[in-house]
Amino acid sequence: ETLLTMGVLGFRAFCSSCWCVFDFCVSVLTAVSIGYGLKHLGRKGEIAEADVPLLLLRFVLQPLRVLVVAIGTYRARQMQSRVRELRVDFDTLPANGMA
Repeated sequence: ETLLTMGVLGFRAFCSSCWCVFDFCVSVLTAVSIGYGLKHLGRKGEIAEADVPLLLLRFVLQPLRVLVVAIGTYRARQMQSRVRELRVDFDTLPANGMA
């Protein structure tokens, strides 16, 4: 999801948005957490030497990603509700379509 957003926005625009950078950091921490958990998962399914704070960080930051998406959706809906229709005055446009 984060890589898709980066591809759509472009690298510079992605890095200029604090929310996008936050989302990227959460994604990286999630990947590290999953890798760490899989590495320390025993053969019988028990967790051996798992770093609980890192796992806790993952479970706290994941809902924050959902909150960020919800805030973005809310802002987009607010912007759309302010612009109900686009008014174009065709009388001011040149007759041949060129300025």
